[in-house]
Amino acid sequence: MTESRTISYEELLASDLSTAEPALVTGIDVLSDLWSPQHIVDEVGDSEVPIVYIRKGDYVGGERKLRKVRDYYNEIIGDMPSDPFPYLAELSYDEHFPSLAQQLVDPPPLKGERFGQRVMYFGRGVHSQIHFHTGGSAMLFCIHGTKVVRLFGPDQTDKLYKVSARNFSRVLVSSVGENSYDYDQSAFPQFGEADYVEYEVHAGQVLFIPIHWWHSIQNLEDVSLTAVYFWDQAWKGTWRDFVPPKLPPKHMRLDYVRNLAYKYAINPVKRSRLFDRRQRMRSSIGK
Repeated sequence: MTESRTISYEELLASDLSTAEPALVTGIDVLSDLWSPQHIVDEVGDSEVPIVYIRKGDYVGGERKLRKVRDYYNEIIGDMPSDPFPYLAELSYDEHFPSLAQQLVDPPPLKGERFGQRVMYFGRGVHSQIHFHTGGSAMLFCIHGTKVVRLFGPDQTDKLYKVSARNFSRVLVSSVGENSYDYDQSAFPQFGEADYVEYEVHAGQVLFIPIHWWHSIQNLEDVSLTAVYFWDQAWKGTWRDFVPPKLPPKHMRLDYVRNLAYKYAINPVKRSRLFDRRQRMRSSIGK
């Protein structure tokens, strides 16, 4: 296991983010006063949002159900949640919880990157699926509770059983409420050999997660709440997409090509077909 480290925000700004390593970052506060889970319920308890139910560690394949935040919270504060585990995850503060978004600090600027979004993770006991980010850097601001984050460098990809052309691992971890890794060791024998660095991130702390670094996040027995800020490398979305200043790590280049295909070909075609379908429906209604 690699040794963890702590750096200042100024040191982070002075580094090359495309090759930076994970670190706890000092000198940044996400809130003037940290929220409690009850504050979330009081503020947005009646909001109906999608909750993912994770079966055997499979977040990507989890079923989404609309629930009120208040009902979801009451579900997770009783007995420890069990399989399938409910998780309020990846929900935009600005889109789903604008009153909370107004209380968060503005995103701190990062050199060479453009801010994208900030999302809420609010849960108990559940373990997130191992994955990496393709757009740019991320910062995990822990608001309540404790998160255990295990990170693997891009050079460990051979041991992480990557899903082809996706940014997820086939290794499914189903540990519940504790810092342990319960997975199918016979199916993934090399996973146990992968080098990693691990951080316990407590309320008020900030963890920097570099682009292309694999990571999984364990929610412990207490309810935890985070705001995760995401950035994109500033050149993305320009002609540089087709001539990138720096190629992704070797094992992640197919993901880059796949994302380009969806961004510039598949998604525009889908949007065009959806628009045409809606126009035809409007026309038929008007007849």
